[in-house]
Amino acid sequence: MNQLDGFARVATATSLVGPGTVFHRVTGTCLTQYLLRMDLRAQAALMTAELVVLVAVAALPIPIPAQAPLLVMALISYGIRRKLWTDRFASDGFRWAVGAATGAVALGVAFAVAPALEARTGGLVAWSNHGMVRGKLEVFVSIALIVAALAAATELVMRGWIFERLHELLPGRAGLAIAVTLTACMEAIFAGAAGWSSVGAALVSAALSGLYLASGRSLVAPMAARITFELGVLLLEGLKLVD
Repeated sequence: MNQLDGFARVATATSLVGPGTVFHRVTGTCLTQYLLRMDLRAQAALMTAELVVLVAVAALPIPIPAQAPLLVMALISYGIRRKLWTDRFASDGFRWAVGAATGAVALGVAFAVAPALEARTGGLVAWSNHGMVRGKLEVFVSIALIVAALAAATELVMRGWIFERLHELLPGRAGLAIAVTLTACMEAIFAGAAGWSSVGAALVSAALSGLYLASGRSLVAPMAARITFELGVLLLEGLKLVD
């Protein structure tokens, strides 16, 4: 129960309990309407702030990963809306296993078909750019920690915040399809991809959204899949198997 619901119950109780005078009823009704207006204004202000942050991060060059300001906005949004991150982390060994297996399979498929796709599209499969890890174990470990952290932050932002926010504002099957599509488009933009690489990023995002929904809207499976895939790419780079 959020704060608005609590105040509304108090207002309703005020109008029903006591002397039962017209004053009590009018007071309760006015208080409920005032709180509803305040909540609508707060929601409108929050949506405005979210849009400003999304547009600014997409349009302006920033010296830090895009995940950083987006994650801050996600945390603020959850706090204002009184949502719990624990609701998005229903966890068990099965979800972790499915996510990791999905990431491993995707990595294998990408590695197998990359040459043909590169020849036809010129970049549908985009590998990472961490050549400094080749032959250097200590560098590999450091970069791996950063890659895993960014992968987890990406899932918190994309599916934990953006997807959930869109689905909250656009309920129903049509809204679900729109949420998947818009999340995929935004992920392609924030990934800095261009051309066929942006198509690849959008397809990966849509697949992860499908995994997110299939796992009961838990971030565990898509997060495990993304971390497995991106660490696998890093390992392939370390072994000089991809460029």
